[in-house]
Order: sequence, then C-alpha cells, then structure tokens
Amino acid sequence: MHAWFAVALSAILAAEAADPGFEYKVKAGFLFNFLKFGEWPPKTFPSADAPFLVGVLDNDPAAPALRQALAGKTVNDRKIEVRSFQDPAGARVCHLLFLSRAQQSSVEEIRKQLKEAPVLTVGETDQFCQRGGMINFVRQDESFRFEINLGAIQRAGLNISSKLASMATIVKETE
Repeated sequence: MHAWFAVALSAILAAEAADPGFEYKVKAGFLFNFLKFGEWPPKTFPSADAPFLVGVLDNDPAAPALRQALAGKTVNDRKIEVRSFQDPAGARVCHLLFLSRAQQSSVEEIRKQLKEAPVLTVGETDQFCQRGGMINFVRQDESFRFEINLGAIQRAGLNISSKLASMATIVKETE
C-alpha cells in the first residue's frame, strides 16, 4: 500500500470525532483519484465538455461533505459535479455513484437497477464488492483501505489503471 494512502486515511480517525463530515471529505479525495484513474466509454459523456457526475442518493449524509470537497475540481479538463438522485435508476447517468453506510440495506436493489450501466459504484459497507459493488472502503485497525471488484468494473464497460488496482485488495463476488 502506498504511504500517501495509509497516511491520509489514518488521519480520518484522528479528525472524525471533531468533525463527523471529515471522513467524507477525505473519501472525496479518493473519489477524485478514482475518477482520475478510471476510464469511461466516450458515449457516457454527451459532449466534449460534459462534467464528471458523482451521484449520491437523496438524503445521504455524505452528500454535503462530498459537494464541498469536490467543488471546483476537474479531472482531465472535465469539471466534477455532485448530484443527488431520488432513485438508483436515475443515477444511471452518473459516472460514479457513492453509496454510504446509510444505503447498506439497499445495495442489492441499487445494483439491480444499475445493471451493467457504466457507473463506478463506490461503497463503504461490509461485503459491498462481494455483492457486486466495484470499490469499497474498508476500515482496518487504525486506517482505511479499499477493495476492488475487477469483474464488476469490466462488466460495466469501465477500466481502471493498474496503479489504482495495485493499491487495493482484489475481491470477487460471492454470488
């Protein structure tokens, strides 16, 4: 695991008691890198200057922190825009959909509604990747790590860099 990843995620533990949104601000930095090291089919962008859309479901407690942390950021000359969606079917237009712990009971339904849409799903719940999610934050001791389900990423027509994959634990679905 690269040192910058372990140091940044370890900082979450020290700061989250003082600012409950801090964890999501740090995770937003990783979402930024997931966009940076990911590759989407060209058809997922309606125009050359279309933004990267990061989705959250309505009333997700992570939304305010993600909006704040990603405001004004760009990846590959595309602005990043955080949008809230009432239902997962509407989130099919996203490039990345973040599912916080608040969505844990809905993961299966969300996955079914997205099917194989080119949406990078990122979660933070137990067994997220094993249940078909693509990237999952996992707390280990005093830091966070992430898992990647390469099969789910490939089925969605997405690619991630080997550099990103080398920092993760690779998992397979249990279904």
